[in-house]
Amino acid sequence: AAEANRRMAVEYQPATRWLDESLNRWHLMRPEVSYRFYQLGKGEAPML
Repeated sequence: AAEANRRMAVEYQPATRWLDESLNRWHLMRPEVSYRFYQLGKGEAPML
């Protein structure tokens, strides 16, 4: 899976989307763990 991610084209995305996708993948590997994500502030997320 990690190698497949390296072959994908680079795509800029908001940091919140990257974090959401990363947490979803992490939760698939560790479903017994819970987490909370709080987005503070009203500005736009930086692009990664």
